[in-house]
Order: sequence, then C-alpha cells, then structure tokens
Amino acid sequence: MQVTFNQLFVQQFPDASLVSEGQGYMWLDFRVEARTVAGQPVDQKLGRWPTSEATGVDLGVPTPVAQSFTVLLTEGQNLIISVNGTQAEDYYGSSPITSMGTASRVHSSADAWGSQGGAQSITSGPTTGCPNGCFQLQYTVQVNWINPLTSPHIQRCARCAPNAAMLQGSRIGGSSA
Repeated sequence: MQVTFNQLFVQQFPDASLVSEGQGYMWLDFRVEARTVAGQPVDQKLGRWPTSEATGVDLGVPTPVAQSFTVLLTEGQNLIISVNGTQAEDYYGSSPITSMGTASRVHSSADAWGSQGGAQSITSGPTTGCPNGCFQLQYTVQVNWINPLTSPHIQRCARCAPNAAMLQGSRIGGSSA
C-alpha cells in the first residue's frame, strides 16, 4: 500500500511574528504505519519534508509536497497516518520553533484504507495561535493486492501462505485492486 502526500495548504502560522510578507518557514514529520486492531505496530515508515532544515511556505497558497510511503498490511489491520508540523524562524530551522499541531487519520480495511474516494485531506488539530488548525494536507492511498497463489515471493515463504490478503505498495505479482 502506498500513501502519497500531494499538497500542503497552510491556513495559519501559530507565531505571526515569524511570518514575513505572507511567508513562513516550516517542516513536516510523517508517520505512516500498519497496526493490528489491538494496536500492535506491524510496519512503520517515517519521513520528513523537506529532508533537512525548513522550507518557505506561502500562507494560503497550495504547496506541492510529493512524499510517498509504502507499508505492508493484511486485511483487518489499520492504516495510521500522522503528520506533525513545525514552524521555524528561518530556513535553517533556527529557534524559536513552534508546533503547528498534528494532522492524523485512521483507515481500516472496512473502508479500503481510504483508497476508494480519491484524494483525502487531513487538518492539524487546534494549537495556540491556530484555533482552527494550522495546516491541511492532501493525500491519496493506493492499494495493490498480492495474490498468494501466483506470487513467487509468497510461494517461497511457507509461513506467508496463510496471509491471503497481503498488500504492498510495489507490485509483486497479482493484480491491482
């Protein structure tokens, strides 16, 4: 399964004193994971945008993000998406830094992990300085099924055979759902 974050929209920066001519500096920390219904982590991917320092983002203007994460899930497990935003004083990520809140969502296999409706969006929770959330992030979920009867990888792995509904972002045999 692949989760791709496409676009960021900053609604408000929590520390207005760090915004100049409608632009502020920030970064995002991503966590995309598969969990059992009981809450046990199965597969987790972490990432950061930009990969180092901070980036200038215009207030109220859509900004491309283009970050993708691939996790392995089985039917009945949950997909957890969590993104933390941080505002910085400048490009170098200098202090003071201010939390822009966390945007998160849980998808289950019952809703096809959010893959049916096209683009989804999540908004960060309220923080000091952002009563309606600081940012909104648009993302898509792509699900690819692995057929254990035709996949050479699964056929070689005797302990994998019972997991008939395995999912993976890169295709290894089978057909796309």
